[in-house]
Amino acid sequence: MQVIENSSFEYLKGKRILVTGSMGYIGSHLCNLLTPYGVSIDQWDLLNNKNIGFLTNDNVIGVDAIVHLAALSGVHECSENKERAIYRNLKCARHVLKIAEKAKIPLVFSSSMAACEPESGFYATTKYLIEDEIFDANNRFFHETRNCFLLLNLPLMFSIRFANVYGGNDYLFDKKTVISNFINKLKKKEKCIIHGNGEQKRDFIHVSEICRFILYLLNLKFAFMQNCYNKKDEILDKVYHSFFISNGNFNSPISLGTGIQHTINEIKDMFIKYHKNISDDNFEYDPQASCGIIDSKVDTTILEKKYCFTAKDYLDEYIQNLEI
Repeated sequence: MQVIENSSFEYLKGKRILVTGSMGYIGSHLCNLLTPYGVSIDQWDLLNNKNIGFLTNDNVIGVDAIVHLAALSGVHECSENKERAIYRNLKCARHVLKIAEKAKIPLVFSSSMAACEPESGFYATTKYLIEDEIFDANNRFFHETRNCFLLLNLPLMFSIRFANVYGGNDYLFDKKTVISNFINKLKKKEKCIIHGNGEQKRDFIHVSEICRFILYLLNLKFAFMQNCYNKKDEILDKVYHSFFISNGNFNSPISLGTGIQHTINEIKDMFIKYHKNISDDNFEYDPQASCGIIDSKVDTTILEKKYCFTAKDYLDEYIQNLEI
């Protein structure tokens, strides 16, 4: 599946980007996509013995941008590993933000919409499991950091919150989501359990679309920093005027999704439609099971109007091409 559009990302060439969580699900995909564009990548991950808790200002000398993806993912996993979640998702995130602020380095910070804090727009996957005062302190820190980036005219801080992610290498091993659960169960000839009546709605986004948007953001930022982009490039020119001429705010959190909803029943029907060995008999409903969020859809207004970016919906194609 080719999900990266034909874009040169010309302003990425020769840049040095530090990626935290570089060996994780999204981080590994991002690093693989950055390499062909002539980017030098500093990979920080616990799996290569580079703990971001020990990241210093000396480590970021010569770094052009930081993409912070390191975190313990999933509310369920965080609830079972509270201490690790607080360390990785809160303390390490705050540490990286401080490093970026002090060194005046552009920062891309991301997390799942599953743990979005509605009052602020900022989020942490630990919001459901830690004391309010801990999360509030972290929340205040994000606000203070964002204000510093704005008031001191420091490089931009992009804050992304994304919808339900699927696809890519290691997805079936790294993620416990409705789609990966269905696939793994079907491969084992086991029943797929659908919580409730299956009418809960989700916005699903392919992992490569998240990576494409991060590349897109970095390319925009470097183009504007160099002040040398081609004014004939209609997309770059529109985004430039939207934010820098009209006093737009790049620092507002960006919701990343397709804006298209699929019910769990629709996903079930896709599996049945494209795989002759699968039928309704492979699925079972549990009316008493928790359905989580009933209606989840990304408002793509800012994404499309201010960033001129549209995330593509590859879910149908993804399920069709599965080998089950």
